[in-house]
Amino acid sequence: MKLQDIEVGNSIKVKNFKALGTKSLLFLNSPLKEKYEVYSVNAGSISVILETRKDGSHSGGIIFEQDLHAIELVN
Repeated sequence: MKLQDIEVGNSIKVKNFKALGTKSLLFLNSPLKEKYEVYSVNAGSISVILETRKDGSHSGGIIFEQDLHAIELVN
C-alpha cells in the first residue's frame, strides 16, 4: 500500500500494533478500536482519529509511510 492509496475519510485497521514500534504507544494509550478514520494524509504520514472526547475534540495518532505494512484499508 502507498500513501496515494489512502484518502481522508477512509477507514483503516491496524493489523500489527508491534510493527508500529514505539509509535504504537499512542494507540495503546487510547481505547482500541476495530477501525480508525483517516483525517489527514500528509507527505510521509497519515493521521487517524483515536478517540473523540466529550467536547467533540479528537486525539489523534500518526502512522508513518514506512509503517503502512502494519495497516489495511477496510472501506
